[in-house]
Amino acid sequence: SCELPGPGTYKALEVAGVPVLLVRDGTRGLNAFLNVCRHRGAPVASGCGEATRFSCPYHAWTYDQLGQLIAVTSEETFGLLDCATHALTRLPSAERAGLIFVGLTPGMPFDIDGFLAGIDKHIAASEPDTLHCGGERLIEAPNWKLVMEGHFESYHFASLHRNSIGPTTFNNCGAIDRFG
Repeated sequence: SCELPGPGTYKALEVAGVPVLLVRDGTRGLNAFLNVCRHRGAPVASGCGEATRFSCPYHAWTYDQLGQLIAVTSEETFGLLDCATHALTRLPSAERAGLIFVGLTPGMPFDIDGFLAGIDKHIAASEPDTLHCGGERLIEAPNWKLVMEGHFESYHFASLHRNSIGPTTFNNCGAIDRFG
């Protein structure tokens, strides 16, 4: 949520191979779409920032923050077009405890409260609105331990690193200081 702080902020990203566009509209509502122009399939946004409109770089079809098609280049020569039926494809989404959840299949059943089963209340207790995005990093084909435990657990020090850092560190004990 902190990556979309105000009205008009957006972020284009790829999730599991699906191009996604997240946009806050003028009322700070969250909108999630396939980041795909309905004309020729090109992405309508890249990166992140602030915008009131999103235009396809191919033929400049233009969409608003609600995903509605609002302009078609050379509409008078293009032919009759019902703009309402050519909006960006909406994805189901929800925002809970400072996190954004998006279903990657348009129209899929999306019961976020059932999925979270109350865990969002525990996440919210950690004051997620005080967090800030420090950036992103993609590690291609990482070892599972690097991703899952590399910097969070010291339980393996005594056995795996018994001849190096094991004797000089605490086993299965750590201290965490929150930045900020």
